Amino acid sequence: MFFIEELSHFTKQLNTQYSILLIVKATIKKCETIKYKLTFLLLCISSLIFNLLLLGNIKSDFPISNIEKDVNTIHISTIDSWFKTWGGTENDHAYALVLDPSGCIYVAGDTLSFGREFRKSTIYLLKYDSSGELKWARTWGDERRFYFHGMILGSSGNIYLMADTMYDYPSSTNICLLKVSDSGILKWEKTWGGGGWDKGYAITSDSFDNIYITGFTDSYGPGLADIQLLKFDSSGDLQWNTIWGGENEDIARALEIDIYDNIYVLGETESYGHGSNDICILKFNDSGNIQWNRTWGGNQGDIGKSLKFDSSNDIYVLGETESYGSGSKDVCLLKFNNIGDLQWNKTWGGKASDYSYELNIDPYDNINIVGDTKSFGNGNRDIFLLKFNKSGKLQWNTTWGGKQEDSARALERDSSDNIYILGDFRFDSGETDICLLKFNSFGHLQTHLLLGGNNLEYASSIAFDSFGNMYITGETYSYGSGKMDAVLIKNLPHSILKVETFTPEFNIWAHIFGWLGGILCGYMFIYRKKQFKTRIIKNLT
Repeated sequence: MFFIEELSHFTKQLNTQYSILLIVKATIKKCETIKYKLTFLLLCISSLIFNLLLLGNIKSDFPISNIEKDVNTIHISTIDSWFKTWGGTENDHAYALVLDPSGCIYVAGDTLSFGREFRKSTIYLLKYDSSGELKWARTWGDERRFYFHGMILGSSGNIYLMADTMYDYPSSTNICLLKVSDSGILKWEKTWGGGGWDKGYAITSDSFDNIYITGFTDSYGPGLADIQLLKFDSSGDLQWNTIWGGENEDIARALEIDIYDNIYVLGETESYGHGSNDICILKFNDSGNIQWNRTWGGNQGDIGKSLKFDSSNDIYVLGETESYGSGSKDVCLLKFNNIGDLQWNKTWGGKASDYSYELNIDPYDNINIVGDTKSFGNGNRDIFLLKFNKSGKLQWNTTWGGKQEDSARALERDSSDNIYILGDFRFDSGETDICLLKFNSFGHLQTHLLLGGNNLEYASSIAFDSFGNMYITGETYSYGSGKMDAVLIKNLPHSILKVETFTPEFNIWAHIFGWLGGILCGYMFIYRKKQFKTRIIKNLT
């Protein structure tokens, strides 16, 4: 079912403007000399500028389009498309999505509907084939509560799941790592932690299928919370663990491994640096020995969010800063070389708060950043997309959103270097849909699509397979069995596809400048030929 708004307001604007042009054209025919025709030509040009300003304002916010145009522009199939839901009578959350080389799709999260005890959080893993058939579903849980935090695919097709476990809230938590075969068999489960709060926030693997986990611990180390880094081999044996931190709270948020199997940990520290919170980046070798650590920040709170490498193995750090920039919270981007020297730092934002979410680097070492802004755009909170080159120069920035709060959730690129943003779009009524935006490499919006039903939908992850098929996972209140179900979408199924066209707001500046041009040309004409004064005023009114 499609929801396409009528553009009656827009049509009335065009009709009014075209009628002015027709009046001017008729008046020109009555002019007796070439010089008066030239004067009226200037009036026509100013009116044309007036029209273009209005049209430009409309197109800069949301493209006016129809379902066929948007689907064709995005180049995603509507034929080989489907969506599947999974869940029970309670809330079931989908947080992660991975694709294996054979075209199968794995979805993971946590569920309140299934498990050993009703309404006690349990982690689950689903496997679908490319046609949407559910091959198997597995849940893991016992008397403990499980909260999902990450999933990666091993080189042999095994899946590794990371979660936190606790007995009864509020109690201590431990980090839990599970290895599951491609047939859904649990090969082993490992836990790590002490008597306090120990959490894993990021997981990755190296070229030998060793597994690394980082987060924080308050069971070990000198401070209130310290950064921990764990290494397990593919058999589940703990190779080493290391702790970094001071007397206060130090927390890791992101983890990446370079081409030489060096491990980089990104987070924030209250123990070191200049302010209440500073960004920290740590480099370890594969034996767990720290190579260097760096902090960046000012007198206020600064946190790290995402970490990526370019083709030269330089490191880009995405974060948020309250110490620098224009507003209460700005986006910050830092570049380090692989020996830890800061190459440059950049901030982006306005007077309000702006939030970074994800970082992506293209084959030319350009950096794309996605997040949410309260400083720019149309609504209370809009999605933004930035592009920097490797020298730190901002190439372009763009925003997208409606009148309410819209948020970015994921960022991905296809094989043609188009940029896809997955997010949540909120209507005035309070319902949300999954929104999918496609931009080209120059920052031009190619299309925007909404997916959902009549209730609430939330986005989580997006991925493309080797054939260009798109997969999206998230959560839905509109479809499925329970309060909230996990949803997996392949390409663009018509049954949940919407195209929304938005009525542009009145742009006072376009009207002011357009009419000032018309008044100026009218004044020139009246000054040179007073007998036309009455006729011009009559025509323009």
